[in-house]
Amino acid sequence: MAITLPNESLQEIFSYIQYDKKALHNCLFVNRNWCCNIIPLLWKQPFHFWKDTNEPSPKLTEVYLNFLSNKSRNRLSVKPYLILPKPTKPPIFHYPIYLQNLDTEKLYLASRRWLENIEQFLEDLDYKEYSRALAHELGILFMEQCKKIIRLEIHHELVIVDYDAEKYWSEERYALLNDNTYTSLPLFIGAKNCLRDLCEFECHRQRKAGVLLKMAEYCHHIEKLEVSMYNCDELACDVEAEAIGLTYLMLSQQGLKKFVLSGNKYEWPDVAKSFSSQSKTLTCVDFCDLDFDLICDPLLESIALLNSLEKLTFRYCSPFTKQNMTSLCEASFPYLQTLRFFCSHPPLESLVQLINNVKNTMIYLAIAPEISENYVEHVNTLMYLPLVEACSRIKVLELSRYFSPESLEYFLKNSRAPIEILHLGRCWKLNAVHLDVVSEYAKSSNLKLLNLRFVSKKLPQKRIKHLQSLIEEVKELMMLPK
Repeated sequence: MAITLPNESLQEIFSYIQYDKKALHNCLFVNRNWCCNIIPLLWKQPFHFWKDTNEPSPKLTEVYLNFLSNKSRNRLSVKPYLILPKPTKPPIFHYPIYLQNLDTEKLYLASRRWLENIEQFLEDLDYKEYSRALAHELGILFMEQCKKIIRLEIHHELVIVDYDAEKYWSEERYALLNDNTYTSLPLFIGAKNCLRDLCEFECHRQRKAGVLLKMAEYCHHIEKLEVSMYNCDELACDVEAEAIGLTYLMLSQQGLKKFVLSGNKYEWPDVAKSFSSQSKTLTCVDFCDLDFDLICDPLLESIALLNSLEKLTFRYCSPFTKQNMTSLCEASFPYLQTLRFFCSHPPLESLVQLINNVKNTMIYLAIAPEISENYVEHVNTLMYLPLVEACSRIKVLELSRYFSPESLEYFLKNSRAPIEILHLGRCWKLNAVHLDVVSEYAKSSNLKLLNLRFVSKKLPQKRIKHLQSLIEEVKELMMLPK
């Protein structure tokens, strides 16, 4: 008699291969018990199981069409030439209830690929209009029938497939970006039950105030929140309403851990105040493309109140001054391990003061060491002695933009930092002399990994092979940690 493992044990085992589509498919055919345990894993994020073409299979959308309601079918049947396949025998499994990871961009593309695959369409068919309509009905299906969505990504509506500048900036396009599209899933019927256990949410659509305010009513368990708040005057975005919506959404969370904010032309006094409500749980903060000439000081001041912060990132943010850096430099971050100024340039004195405050815990530092007007007497960052001395405990160093081989050599020789990982993948002017400096350093250090992502093809391959003999790993395509 065959021994059958309990479902709990099988689910634990299968969780280790949940992202391996081929392995999951192979397990489907072992027996019915295995099949019943594999199906939820395969269908919890089907839009992310795309092939190397980075496009969904038309069959994926076709499976979901079997579950559309009669109302949805009637609405779609109004479209000329659109003939939905008639349901044959009902599927063995009710696939929509297993969905947990949804991305509106992938939803649109999946709808588009299915439409393109239907032979009876005419050549002059408006695929964009039909794709939006189909994605909208599938969104209604998911909000009504999914048990729970754990991760949701809402992107700008994809109305541009074949780029046309005149059409792109037309009034018709603006009319499409309203609250009655598939990018407004949180406003749909059933969203309250479907999204109440949401853990990760990304929102990159325009005119998002209504979505954020509605989610604040029923989403209270978001752990990762990423929002793009770019002000586009042409789309008549209500800047104040969107900031208020984000504030209410943050205040309604019971344990926010990661917050990513991208945007420009905004003032954030209300959003800044909401940080204090998450001070005990927020461990990661990432700011991108913020203009501190336009932003009220409370935003940076509020960061200083986050006692549990472990990772702080500024990407393409400017300008940093001694005045707006004061609160950060005076703060005590007892758990901060990662400090990233990616393509962002704080005053060197402020940067050193901040590093000295957290050097007992910080192991990851990212800076853009090119010379800037903010720097004291235009001193090269990597040769600024107070900074070199402050980095005595750094184990991971990430450098971006441009720096000379001499400044890199000076830093590596004098910092005494036990660097184990060196990221140089964003150094656009990296050359063979830089690699020689790294090679010499590797001979007498604990360097274990070198990241040359994006720049490896421009470098002499013989030098890279030499580095591989000195360093445990030379990652040419390594992704930076999230």
